[in-house]
Amino acid sequence: MAKGHIAYQCRSQITCQLCSKRHLKFMCPNIGCNKSDSPKQDVNDKNINEKTVDSLHSRATNEVILQTLVVNVHGVKRERKARAIIDTGSQKSYILRSTAEELGFNLQREEEFCHSLFGGTKTRMYKHKCYKIYLSSLDGNYTCKLDAFDHDVICNDISSVKNGSWIQELRTKKIFLTDIQENAGPIEILLGADVAGKLITGRREELETGLVALETKLGWTLMGKVPRYIDKKDASMNIVTMLSQADVPVSSLWDLELLDNCVTSVQNKAELKIFIESATNVMKEGMFDLRGWESSAISASSESTRSPVLGLIWDKNLDTLEIDSESLEFDEREKITKRKILSLVSRVFDPIGFLAPVMIQPKILLQATWKTKESWDDEVNNEIKKQFLKWTKQRFETIRLD
Repeated sequence: MAKGHIAYQCRSQITCQLCSKRHLKFMCPNIGCNKSDSPKQDVNDKNINEKTVDSLHSRATNEVILQTLVVNVHGVKRERKARAIIDTGSQKSYILRSTAEELGFNLQREEEFCHSLFGGTKTRMYKHKCYKIYLSSLDGNYTCKLDAFDHDVICNDISSVKNGSWIQELRTKKIFLTDIQENAGPIEILLGADVAGKLITGRREELETGLVALETKLGWTLMGKVPRYIDKKDASMNIVTMLSQADVPVSSLWDLELLDNCVTSVQNKAELKIFIESATNVMKEGMFDLRGWESSAISASSESTRSPVLGLIWDKNLDTLEIDSESLEFDEREKITKRKILSLVSRVFDPIGFLAPVMIQPKILLQATWKTKESWDDEVNNEIKKQFLKWTKQRFETIRLD
């Protein structure tokens, strides 16, 4: 009620009981326009036949697949294919007005009713023509007829089912969708709750991606939220390479200009395919050639069962991580010095921190050498030497991570 409060800017869903516009009843300009000596007719008079149906389907986001399919529409003039959507939130079925006129369906009757939208808002009364339409599946095994009301627009843009790993999974189950073409056009038919129950067969297939395929007598449909791995918390670290050889040419530094490794995990092979497709497409936009995929889900040959991953060795057959034992080998007959301990500890590159319980002991021993005030090349005392040699003999029993 504040001054300057404009109706179209108001977030409230209040509508006038007299004219159905967005204002309070006592503010309606129609009050007093038809004053007469006759008793005022109550707006809620039972003689007023007001019918209300649920709203038509609104636009969906790209993350959710809706129950769409392609059917054959048989008209008086001709027949053709059309996109349809199953919407059990609508009490009636609808057909595009242009489609009904094009195919020449027979007019059954006319009805006037309003549409109840999300949030309780109601539209004004519309007059709709009701047609008897005939639909059939693309294979011709099922035909049905139903009453459908015309409307200028059924719903906003709803894309067809996009290509993904779920399409291949459906094919392995001998399930084939009909609404998979790009730029398939608008939705021309809405199958509401008045007929949807008769069309659903009850057969249901839940895919590994979480999507659900439902069979109807007019064909298979797919619905559910499309899995997205962009927001997945993947473990990825930079790889640091040190060139310590003096005879390495400077041009070798140019070979280091590459994309660092990405290490992640997924639940199953279907999610793996989706992640590879998504990551490859994203990196291709930046002109990066993403390659060198390795997975424990793919059978590896005997020559390539072990791969380096962020300073560790990954056994793809056993799916374990372990230290490269060859890098930790040393001659126990050599003098154990502060420099020797530091050199051995530095050979293990563990940015993820998997090996912290194993590598913490030699680091503590290295700290203990600072207190002895010995030089880098002086041999450490017997206590530190004893503990260090004990660690070198035990470490190989604890470095494998399942």
